[in-house]
Amino acid sequence: MRATRALWTTGACVLLLASIWPLRVWYQQRELADLQRSLPIALTARMSLDELIGQLFHIGIAGQKITKAEKEMLSRLRPGGIILFKRNLSTDREQITALTRGLQQQDQQGLLRIPRLISIDQEGGRVQRIHPPLATDFPAALSIGWSGNAEFARLSALVTGFEMRALGIQLVLAPVLDINNNPRNPVINTRSFGSDAATVAEFGDAYTAGALEMRSGPVIKHFPGHGNTDIDSHLNLPRISLAASDLEQNELLPFKSSIAAGAPMVMVAHISFPALDTKYPASLSPIVLQRTLRQTIGFQGLIMTDALEMKAIADRFTEQKTAQLAISAGADILLFAELSPRKLLAIQSFLRQQYIKGQLDLAALRAAVRRQLAYKLKAGLWHDPALLGQSATDWQDPPLAASLQRLVELDPFDPQAVLTKALAEQGMKRSSLVRRMCAASIRSLGSDFEPVKPQTVQFYYTTLVGKAVGVLAGLPAEQINASGWPGAFKAIRGRVTRSPTAPDGNNSSVMMIEFGPTEISRWNQLVQQFDQQDNKSAAPRLVGLYTGNPWLPIALPAQGAVLLNTSDLRECRTMLMRRALQDGEQPLIRRSPPGLRAGEPREDSSAQRVK
Repeated sequence: MRATRALWTTGACVLLLASIWPLRVWYQQRELADLQRSLPIALTARMSLDELIGQLFHIGIAGQKITKAEKEMLSRLRPGGIILFKRNLSTDREQITALTRGLQQQDQQGLLRIPRLISIDQEGGRVQRIHPPLATDFPAALSIGWSGNAEFARLSALVTGFEMRALGIQLVLAPVLDINNNPRNPVINTRSFGSDAATVAEFGDAYTAGALEMRSGPVIKHFPGHGNTDIDSHLNLPRISLAASDLEQNELLPFKSSIAAGAPMVMVAHISFPALDTKYPASLSPIVLQRTLRQTIGFQGLIMTDALEMKAIADRFTEQKTAQLAISAGADILLFAELSPRKLLAIQSFLRQQYIKGQLDLAALRAAVRRQLAYKLKAGLWHDPALLGQSATDWQDPPLAASLQRLVELDPFDPQAVLTKALAEQGMKRSSLVRRMCAASIRSLGSDFEPVKPQTVQFYYTTLVGKAVGVLAGLPAEQINASGWPGAFKAIRGRVTRSPTAPDGNNSSVMMIEFGPTEISRWNQLVQQFDQQDNKSAAPRLVGLYTGNPWLPIALPAQGAVLLNTSDLRECRTMLMRRALQDGEQPLIRRSPPGLRAGEPREDSSAQRVK
């Protein structure tokens, strides 16, 4: 009897706890939401005018260490964020972590210690500031789009965010949601997921999901769309003369989709859209930022300008006027990548006077700072006490410190656990992720390609990396250097002999030549020589392995093909080689990339400075 009574008592306790637990979870979630809503208001109310203005500034520094002039500037300006470039970064983990730690701790004294958002352009492809062994080199966004697997975009965001957070960098300025619908575009092209709105939206949403999981953004860019241009806004002001209805049906769709999926931050482009605003470029336009982005689309997050030193803006306005116009238009963050400490402090002084005189709206300033603080709280910037050099309990405002500590307790965040779970769910290993992306994104220009047998191939490479790739693929490899290209036809033809043809027609000799964007004209000359030779029946098949912009004018041989991948990573070049061979692991290689609706291909003039 006693045993039965004890069993009933135990069961009742279990049921009681089971009923209480959901209530406890619900209460904690409500408490967390209340803190996330109230803390930005409380923090902003305690900030001086200079501290409020400082939060608007996200700035670059000159080198790998903070200079004396920069220390003074950081103390006076107290910027909301820092953007890092290759000039700031070595290959030494300790140098990067010491720099990011120093940027957080530098002159963070007084009543309030607001963590700085440290950001970086780490898109993958040709826009990547940190490389192995500190960070994974991911293929270009176009390669990921061509893979047909949106989970690759999500996982690339997760891995990139994880690796950056481990270095003290909490904000990744990606993804690019521009539709690459103009092959003459010198600055976007392979940075885009594709040439149609549906593809860009699908992969952009997947990237957004991964970045949100890792609390590393995303920052979707370059609103309202930089794809249909043939001018680099680093050099001049692009103009897109599309009707508003065309923008609605194409350019804006990926941004709307990502915003609906929860994207917290939008970077606005320096582009003129006369259909929206005939006076100002998008980044300085109240019509674009307030009417289109805020009211029509309903975006409530942070609006960041593209770098305000870019010539599209700098050639038309002074730095102080640019800052005033951007704030008046509705920007929450002014991105200055290269200005000197003296100029930054001059802009701060100018803005202070504008607020004091009532030329700029102080209520709008407080709202902008609240939005930024709300993001910093959700991104977990207060979770690491070492970030500021001391814990929140050391603050001079005990009630505020206690609230921040409670928020951290209610919102635990383990980046490693998030990444491990995501990879396990997809059955993927971090070490093989890039290889799988590269393998899935290969295309064949012109027609489908039947793989060839390795014993029939002679491989010619143009770089030392190419030689290593050839060796990995088990092929004899010989170099074509710059001086050797003009005579390549004779040299190569003399070394390749025709093998007996098998019934499947795959046993003829093959010359496989690796080339990139700078060697296209030489490749085209080589194709012409081969196609013009008299004895075509004795000619080997000519197969080009190309990595780079796929919309450049590449000649296709009459007997052979060009296989391409938009990324020149070692893994992508290796997989390109393997896919060309019959090694039992080759899926069908798809046809050439989709056509674009405007423009003609031209030589690739894109630069590493792009943002």
